[in-house]
Amino acid sequence: MNIALFNIYFQMLEQRPNLHIIWETGVESFNEMESLVRNHPRLVLAPFLRSMDMGYGAADLIVSRAGSMTCTELLVTGKPAILVTTFASFMVSSIFELL
Repeated sequence: MNIALFNIYFQMLEQRPNLHIIWETGVESFNEMESLVRNHPRLVLAPFLRSMDMGYGAADLIVSRAGSMTCTELLVTGKPAILVTTFASFMVSSIFELL
């Protein structure tokens, strides 16, 4: 998912002035993504969100892997989400292009 978002995030931010992205890369991928991603005032890049409730609270839409914990958290928040299974992660680029 990181690579898919990397391929489209800047264009999304440039085309949508009200869009903000909170991008949780995962600890293993953070250094690589941080070295590739351009800074942007409406982009938060983090290896891990310690306060997921705040991340969910700030979001209008959540795009995430469909892990069991994430699904449970999303049910509690009631936020709309696009969930991607590990097997379907190749489809993420298409999802981001639709946003």
